[in-house]
Amino acid sequence: MVQETDRFGGGGIMVWGEITYQERTELKIIVDNLNATRYGDEILAPVVLPFLRRHCFNHVFQQTTPCHVAHISMTFLENNHIRVLPWPAMSPDLSPIEHLWNELGRRIRNSQNTPETWEKLAQLRTTLFREWNNIPQDFIRCLIDSMRLGCQAVINARGGHTKY
Repeated sequence: MVQETDRFGGGGIMVWGEITYQERTELKIIVDNLNATRYGDEILAPVVLPFLRRHCFNHVFQQTTPCHVAHISMTFLENNHIRVLPWPAMSPDLSPIEHLWNELGRRIRNSQNTPETWEKLAQLRTTLFREWNNIPQDFIRCLIDSMRLGCQAVINARGGHTKY
């Protein structure tokens, strides 16, 4: 999952992370644009594949970001017997990691290192890593558990708006 953080004072960084019920990956900082080649070289091969293998997973959820759905990315996953879970195109709000990114953003905004005090982008990076690691795994479990209710609410609303 690639998520661009809020932009502060003309600067900004992108972060990537993966979550499961048991644990999360380290937060990855993405410098510059993330194209499909970089996604494969910097995320899929060194992080996603070992993480999935360690948990004995053969599937992954990823949204329709161009680097996720590029032929080279899909071929890599297929060649490594990793199935991409289907997901409605216009429902990122059902994804637990979207809610996790919101929580991370709240924690960053509420940290002692506010955007006004950041002299360097490195301070933002340090705060991102600290807050990512400080989010309790139980919070992530609750987000994952809420997916069933969110999906059922969408079904009940026949694709219309829900509280999720």
